[in-house]
Amino acid sequence: MTGEPDDLLPLFFSEAMERLEKIEDVIGPESDRDQVQSARRELHTLKGAGRMMGFTVIADLCHRAETLLETYDRKIYAQVLPVLSRIRKEIEGLHDQKTTTGPSPDPMDFQAVVDRPRLTGATSSKAEIRMPVKTLNSLSDEGARMRVLAAGAAALVDRLHGIALAAESGVVTPHPQQALASVAVKMRHLALETERTQRRFDRLVEGHLQTLLSLQVQPVRPFLLGLARHARELAQSMGKEVDVQVKATESRLDRRSMEALKEVLLHLVRNAVDHGLETDKERYDEGKETPGLIVLGTETVIDRIRIFVTDDGRGINSQGVLQTAVERGFISSAVGANLGPEAILQLVFLPGFTTRKEATGISGRGIGLNAVAEAVRNVGGEVWVVSEFGHGCTITLELPIAQRGERILVIEVGGLWVALPAAIVRRIERRPSSSDESSSSLSQSVDLIDLSRALGLVEASPSLILHLTSGGRQMALLIDRVIGEEEVFIRPLPSVMESAPVMEGMALLGNGRPVPIVDVQHLAMMSLSEKASVEEKSHVQQTLNVLLVDDSRVTREMLRRLLSDAAFRVTAVEDGEAALRSMKEMAFDCLVTDIEMPGMSGLELSRHVRENPNTAQLPIVVISTLGSAEDRMAGLDAGADAYLTKQSMVTGELIDLVRRLGGGA
Repeated sequence: MTGEPDDLLPLFFSEAMERLEKIEDVIGPESDRDQVQSARRELHTLKGAGRMMGFTVIADLCHRAETLLETYDRKIYAQVLPVLSRIRKEIEGLHDQKTTTGPSPDPMDFQAVVDRPRLTGATSSKAEIRMPVKTLNSLSDEGARMRVLAAGAAALVDRLHGIALAAESGVVTPHPQQALASVAVKMRHLALETERTQRRFDRLVEGHLQTLLSLQVQPVRPFLLGLARHARELAQSMGKEVDVQVKATESRLDRRSMEALKEVLLHLVRNAVDHGLETDKERYDEGKETPGLIVLGTETVIDRIRIFVTDDGRGINSQGVLQTAVERGFISSAVGANLGPEAILQLVFLPGFTTRKEATGISGRGIGLNAVAEAVRNVGGEVWVVSEFGHGCTITLELPIAQRGERILVIEVGGLWVALPAAIVRRIERRPSSSDESSSSLSQSVDLIDLSRALGLVEASPSLILHLTSGGRQMALLIDRVIGEEEVFIRPLPSVMESAPVMEGMALLGNGRPVPIVDVQHLAMMSLSEKASVEEKSHVQQTLNVLLVDDSRVTREMLRRLLSDAAFRVTAVEDGEAALRSMKEMAFDCLVTDIEMPGMSGLELSRHVRENPNTAQLPIVVISTLGSAEDRMAGLDAGADAYLTKQSMVTGELIDLVRRLGGGA
């Protein structure tokens, strides 16, 4: 592979990846003759381009795949798959080598060179966005027009000052009525002119924002195709026969959201292959067709996108979920008896929840869904699961297409203004005057939450019922009144409010007033916990042995006192080696560990615990200052049952987790 023209390499890479994605999109176990012929044509063209560039290995691999496709069936598919994978690695290897030593990508096709989604490696902090000349011209023109409007607005301000001076001087004249009438006429004309200018400015700003946002969004399909390749390779390594289909049309998503959710979606796909789909023998015994099916798809709903991961495997046993939730103290049996199937399934997103009894090297113990939910909420989205036991599972992520201002509904409750995402609000109705609320449209499966009491505010007499759908679950909030709807930017909570888990952010309204954003999913979990509290308090709780590992003496002592005050027997050590020695000397009910420690890290300690048959089932809670989605996934993949960040940890949350995971509730 020598002697290629440097200026043609970016163009070759762009074309090769485009053709390879078309091939991978049509080739599957059930591909028909037309699809196979289409793939052969693409391979033939790619082979010719490779030979012209001097890339003989790529050309030979294309020829090999093309030959295999002459007589195509399922057995041939198993032979073609590794060849296509090798072609991709060769092409990406060329690109990686060139981008580390050569010139920038070719600017002729900005979509082909901007942050092509990949499953490995980090996005460069120096990534560039290249745009068509038409878009650049549009941005320049819009900027110039806004500058003209701004100058016009300045002239309006000058006229307003003149009118104010005229009003002041007119007051002291012998006939102030005439002066004030003249001022009133001038003010009316100025108001009309200002209104017209404001409308033009609004339209221009909105168009300018849309142009900028168009540069931030990118097609989701190429990324899903990459996930599909990974799923096929993973299934092949596990000896499972899997058909992976991508059903995504022209759906697009903000590149920042896609980057933030890259590890999340990879985790869901690995879960589908590892936990969701049965082995070929199990499917045969159950009368299911082979191969198993995984579908990665998208659906655009107005200004939001839904990304779903579906498999036709084992599904989720809702009764098993309910039993686990009750046994581990998430809810009481009385509360569980009143939960509908949809509400039960949403329990899998709770911290530390898992029905898996053993870990695997592929996707842990099925316990990453809480981290998935948190990562999705961080980009303004929601996640929910739908499943039929024995017939498969679908996990859906609903996200705003672009990270622009989010529309919120501002409400008042107990004298406080708070806000909710407007997208989850379904309707508002007046609360029945009678204490018997059977006349409202609430069904027994809908949680009715008094928001004032949930926020710890002064008890009020709420007059409205706000109906919501969050995470596929129906809820209703009792509130005092609706203030209105606004588009805002949501910011993290200030440090003084970080201990309020029912709030997930803060927004500044157009009038400058700050309002907190309610975390609706946390509110729902609070409601379940509250219903179960009376029954739980009557239980005599078992004393648990907890092993605490942290290299900071201050942090270790603070956590030791915290856990001891909760009536746990705590053994506190300073590093992973000391923890392993302690586990040889006595049995523990739960391990609480930091990640960043000298010598053996918390991740290495977690892996040691999972690999040892004597401790493989020991619950692990990780507490760390590292809080990104990648850090959380790394902790969960290492075997942790729950991952908490020190900066946002709530005391009761840690105690409840240890008690539930350790079996003391």
